[in-house]
Amino acid sequence: MSRLVRKPISLFGLAFILIAIPTWWRIRWQPPLAAQNPPAAVVSDLDVKLIRAGLDAKALAAAGVSANAATALVSAANAYLTDHAAALPNADAAFAAARRETDRLKRLIESGHGAQEDVGNYQTQNTALAAATADRDAALAAIVAAATAGLASDQKTALARIRANQTWKEVGVEFLVVERTEAQWVALRDALAAERIAAAAGDELPQATQTLLATARANGPVAAAHASLGTNLAGLTAAWNAATHN
Repeated sequence: MSRLVRKPISLFGLAFILIAIPTWWRIRWQPPLAAQNPPAAVVSDLDVKLIRAGLDAKALAAAGVSANAATALVSAANAYLTDHAAALPNADAAFAAARRETDRLKRLIESGHGAQEDVGNYQTQNTALAAATADRDAALAAIVAAATAGLASDQKTALARIRANQTWKEVGVEFLVVERTEAQWVALRDALAAERIAAAAGDELPQATQTLLATARANGPVAAAHASLGTNLAGLTAAWNAATHN
């Protein structure tokens, strides 16, 4: 009788072991969560694309973006570029082709060897170049829109102004966050140059130049950009570099 009782128990134990061993094996050898969900691969030349879009570390710092927000921005840009991998390269290729043909026709006409039809073709090609330029700008603008979706409106405005004022980047990024007339840009550029020369020579700046620079630096957005660069640029640059080369 006892033998009959022990047999079902033994069979039950064996069945339990056969079930438990595979379960234990799966739990024991389950890969870490990071291995199950690896980070998205960084697209080729992500840093270059962000710089072209006006989203470099210095511009972000001047706009008041934090290091954490910069990391999220780079991630958003990377996701967009992963999903739209061909948009910018195609726009670049079309722009380059249009630029080459436009330059070729221009050189031909200016050399005196161009035919009458070349003059007409040049006008047509100029139109094509303008369209290709607009398409390339639109491709970069799409990157900006996707990357900055999580930023505050004032930060987006500051970045837009920095991009729009890139012609005057020699004055310093903090000054680019406000709009100026061309005459005002020229006056600011010349005043900053005079300040550097005077400092090197140990001379005193004219009072008018001092007043111009003091007024420019006291401007609210400019002062905020300057302060943000001083406190956030180092950490933001480290975060930006890490995110773009992950």
